[in-house]
Amino acid sequence: MTWAALIVAAGNSSRFNGDTSKCYLPLKGHPVLAHSLAFFQNHPAIQHIQVVIHSDHQSQYEEAAAPFAKCLPSVCGGETRQQSVQKGLEALQGCQPTHVLVHDAARPFIAKNTLEALIEKSEGYQAVIPVLPVVDTLKRVAGEQVQQTINREALYRVQTPQAFWYEALYAAHRASVNTSVTDDAQMMENAGYTVAAVPGAEQTFKITTQHDYIMAQQTPEKS
Repeated sequence: MTWAALIVAAGNSSRFNGDTSKCYLPLKGHPVLAHSLAFFQNHPAIQHIQVVIHSDHQSQYEEAAAPFAKCLPSVCGGETRQQSVQKGLEALQGCQPTHVLVHDAARPFIAKNTLEALIEKSEGYQAVIPVLPVVDTLKRVAGEQVQQTINREALYRVQTPQAFWYEALYAAHRASVNTSVTDDAQMMENAGYTVAAVPGAEQTFKITTQHDYIMAQQTPEKS
């Protein structure tokens, strides 16, 4: 196996309501994005790191990525996450990886155990994702009224990085240019592949709101 990490950092952080993209906010002395870069840089299985950025953030990205030798030249993303991932996959064509990890830049604390599980499970599956069980009671609500209580027994929260056979994911993207999906695993599901799951980690939460950023500042880094 030859692995590449594809980090998606092309959003404009609209839900964060800040003046700076959350990918470049300071976190424990480094930009948020740099934590993921450092993790993949230091993992021996990862040969290349491809980051997809917003066109307005080139100088910020270059500063954040400067210490990391595995980083390839960045590419600018598209209007949707799907388009951004496809641009990143296209940029990796020259490296010819057998496998790719697609990761959200806003998840700075990747669990090493999760990554090892993803890599191991990828020997038998073209798509593997980290998941966490839903622990809260779920309700379907319309307006102000509760319509239904949802059985949470088989429901899970999905995280990144997500692991894929590179050519399978690239083909799925090329075949579904105008499809609206929420993650790349759904793209693989739609293409008929079986998606396997491994345990995720609470530490790999996503910084979406100001509250999440405060929580990240207070979160000790673990392996």
